[in-house]
Amino acid sequence: MVFDSIAKYSINELKDAQDRALDLFESLDIDYVAIDDVNNGLAVGICDLTEEKEELFNNYIGIDNITFENVGNIIDNFDEGEKDASKPSPMAATEIVSGVSVSDIDKSDPDDSSKKLAATIGASVSGSGTKYFVSTAHGVDVGDRFTYNINNPIGTVNKKVMSGSEGIDISLIKLNESNAKLSSKTINNKMILTSGAPITGNTVYIINGNNPVEAKIKFSSCTKVWHDSGNDDVQTYKNIIMMEPSGTRMPEGGDSGSAVVTELSNGMYNICGIYKGRSEEAGTGGKAINSQYKYMFATRWDVVSDYFNVDIY
Repeated sequence: MVFDSIAKYSINELKDAQDRALDLFESLDIDYVAIDDVNNGLAVGICDLTEEKEELFNNYIGIDNITFENVGNIIDNFDEGEKDASKPSPMAATEIVSGVSVSDIDKSDPDDSSKKLAATIGASVSGSGTKYFVSTAHGVDVGDRFTYNINNPIGTVNKKVMSGSEGIDISLIKLNESNAKLSSKTINNKMILTSGAPITGNTVYIINGNNPVEAKIKFSSCTKVWHDSGNDDVQTYKNIIMMEPSGTRMPEGGDSGSAVVTELSNGMYNICGIYKGRSEEAGTGGKAINSQYKYMFATRWDVVSDYFNVDIY
């Protein structure tokens, strides 16, 4: 959409408008409202979009520069499956490596009770003298043990926050120093050297194995409805990253917790988020394998570091 006359809004004005939009989520079947840095306005995804819904939204919000997208059915539009974590990772359980699949040996997969809940290591961090590694919080409880190998727990969930109002889906897993040590390494033989805020338009990589998923940050601040009843996560998340695929690969169940990074000039990484999940039906014309547009979402890393008072290890 091209606007005839671009209105000028401060970031605080746009944040206020984004917050006001929460009043309309249920009545208009809104899926997401994001701050559109490029157009100095808002981007809005609505289920079964109509001109009437656009008009109601515009009149209530009271700002210009709003783009709308028909996102289809917003119910159960998330991949809730998990990887098969019944087999131990080939990675030796002596070093914490970003992008490696781990299993919660105290929880079963909500879709298959014969399997353990799988997740992916995002990054190693430290705070107040304690060493942790980071993954997502959905499906886990404080006290749960994570492992590469079921006989060798490498850490225990020490803190869990799954809060839409804070925009956080994160667990801090306290390192078991008898069985493992922290590192800044990634599974594809690179390292996470720095951290920073996400920037709209940047190319990012989701580190979930040796061949990362390539994506582009569509909006660095998005308010998004979540419908993950399997993991008791039915709420609206504020200030999370919204991404769209720019390659042919997509994340799978169990990739939750993966680091979202940008590549530095030396080939190493800057982390800007922790992958949360994906929306299967939003728009058309994407580059995913099945040619269906699939948005991906992540907790912002600057929110993680500020909330938990931790730094990259």
